Amino acid sequence: MTSGDEESVGGPEAITLDDVRERLDGRWDCRAITGGYVAIPKLTAGTPIPRYGETPAELLENIARSEASQ
Repeated sequence: MTSGDEESVGGPEAITLDDVRERLDGRWDCRAITGGYVAIPKLTAGTPIPRYGETPAELLENIARSEASQ
């Protein structure tokens, strides 16, 4: 992900982890980890595949790509 990609979702400082949680409306369990952030989908069936990001904006972008491909 380039800095230009981060700007397209508001820049890394513009989005907080709480913003990500709010936008995902409880579909993902999001938290900070060493070196970034992780989100694990809350599924009723199947194996959850976590998504990672160095910033909340990058995490949100990775989740959006994941959801769009399903």
